Amino acid sequence: MGAFSRVLQPLKIITETMSGENYPTLSFVYPTLINIVNNHLFSDTNDLPLVRKFKKTMKQSLENHFKEDTQRELMELCTFLDPRFKDLRFLNEPSRKLVYTIVKTKAGELETEANEKDVLPPPTKYQCMEKEDCVDVFSVLFGSDLANRPTCQ
Repeated sequence: MGAFSRVLQPLKIITETMSGENYPTLSFVYPTLINIVNNHLFSDTNDLPLVRKFKKTMKQSLENHFKEDTQRELMELCTFLDPRFKDLRFLNEPSRKLVYTIVKTKAGELETEANEKDVLPPPTKYQCMEKEDCVDVFSVLFGSDLANRPTCQ
């Protein structure tokens, strides 16, 4: 019984942590899954045969649920974009480099798409055609007297 407790204890902690989150995000779930598969379900030669079989079955089940490339890519991108996990330390070096390559490719595609649509970048500063055309936004929002409206400086 103690052998199973050692296997189930980390799973219990992870389950309680995720259950405590109001909205567990994919970027939190994915590193957790990787951690479970690589660290907690790793077969040890000292494990009892039944424990070894449990770990193997659990590991295969988790890997089968998330084996699709599109699922994995989505999880990796979401995790990369989350500041808590952007360094992707939970992945091995080749997987990490692959994610970085995918991100660069996606960014390049977005830039190309934006250029093809001739999208202009947002203005960096509000500019008035004439000083008389400017209205202070706060005056409009908070109902100040517009007769004495401020002009652009």
